[in-house]
Amino acid sequence: MQCCTGNCTRAVYYAWKYLLDYQDGRLRVNMLLNRASRWADVYSYIPYEGQVDLKMKMTCEKVLIHAPEWIPTGSDQITAEVDGKPAAFRWDSRYIDLGKIKKGKRVQIKFPISERMQKERIGGVDYTLLIKGNTVISIDPPGQYSPLYNRDSYRKITRPGGR
Repeated sequence: MQCCTGNCTRAVYYAWKYLLDYQDGRLRVNMLLNRASRWADVYSYIPYEGQVDLKMKMTCEKVLIHAPEWIPTGSDQITAEVDGKPAAFRWDSRYIDLGKIKKGKRVQIKFPISERMQKERIGGVDYTLLIKGNTVISIDPPGQYSPLYNRDSYRKITRPGGR
């Protein structure tokens, strides 16, 4: 038990640390989760909306944002804006390459987000998961003593306190 507590804490830290990284003028957003950094702040609206915003805190020669797993590489389902104006981008593997973005600019990426059902067999039990984006909304059967994933609020179109 003691080893897992320490390892879990370390794993959470590494996920947070590498959510985005900066090297040689290049900013890479690897996971679409909220995160403040000295280079840019990331604001994710997933699973409520298919939107991720960046507030640039320094000029970056190249800004790359990882595309959501449910959007095919090269898809035209993603749109980008910089300061409210359409922005061109190119695909670089699973990343959207926005090129150079200056300090103070606001970047907005939008993409479709939907729900899907997925069947899984875990420990000899068949489960049906309702997933929105990459977030489990509900699981059936939910569990006898402590039901898991009671997240109906995530099915709303907009985030709490949002538009």
